[in-house]
Amino acid sequence: MCVNRFKARVAGIAVATAASLTALGAAVPAGATPVAPARAAPAPFVIIMMENHGLRPVLNDRTDMPYLNSLWRGGTSLDFTHYAALAHPSLPNYLGMASGFTQTGADAVHPGEFAGPTVWDQLTQAGVSWGIFEEGMPTACSPSVTYNDPVTDGQYLLRHDPGVPFGTVYTSAECQQVQPLTALNYASLPAVSFITPNTCDDMHGLTAAQLASTGFTNCLKGSDALEQRSDQWLSQIVPNLTAAGATVFITFDECCSATLSPDYAIETGPAVTPGSSTTSYSHYSVLAGIEDAYGLPLLGGAATAAPIPVP
Repeated sequence: MCVNRFKARVAGIAVATAASLTALGAAVPAGATPVAPARAAPAPFVIIMMENHGLRPVLNDRTDMPYLNSLWRGGTSLDFTHYAALAHPSLPNYLGMASGFTQTGADAVHPGEFAGPTVWDQLTQAGVSWGIFEEGMPTACSPSVTYNDPVTDGQYLLRHDPGVPFGTVYTSAECQQVQPLTALNYASLPAVSFITPNTCDDMHGLTAAQLASTGFTNCLKGSDALEQRSDQWLSQIVPNLTAAGATVFITFDECCSATLSPDYAIETGPAVTPGSSTTSYSHYSVLAGIEDAYGLPLLGGAATAAPIPVP
């Protein structure tokens, strides 16, 4: 698979070079095979990671999650029927999508703990814009492990952040690109973005004991109100992203039981060809898709994962 991807990239470079020469007025030898123009850059690609719901729990609950159900086979999205998480609990899935390795089997984390490299480093080196946007994060590059945010009525968690846990991000200028969600500008989206809702908007929720001192509304773990709140949050942000031309990929970190699949996963946006894919994908496939789209080396598990489309 890697050899084929390398050959495809070499061919793409040749195509782009020939197309550039033609545009500059260079002569094309007689009898030469015509070449297609180089591929346009992908649309802005936005990942939204939700929490702790598999495919069937979502599709079996149209009452509490009408928006997610409307996207699934709704005629404007590409849905993935065989999409898998990488591990339990949450943190390894965020780290795996960013680096190709799950890094840990636990949720405990502190800033800069894991060495990297990450896709964020790759994009920086390639000159491709990116941003991580964390709802409820108190400041850009915050070292907070947890933060109760009264403004967004929810909690920020470092373990739901795929940037600050990596040393290559946290100890460099890249860390300023890990920002509160309020920094997101629909009129100027980065080429690649990762969005994490706060724990009351991502369907994770908090226990009754955790909520006792916060005052957060509709945030009880496992409640219908939590699912309704999170689904409504998506219904407000996703249309703004697609209206800005973005391809939005929505999935969940993991499911709610020992199984790792199937997870709910869809792509939607003006560049997406609607339909349904039965290919086996995982969080590594998102990494592979981004790396393939920008001609980057495949990190860790991305080397053997089927890349999701990044149109």
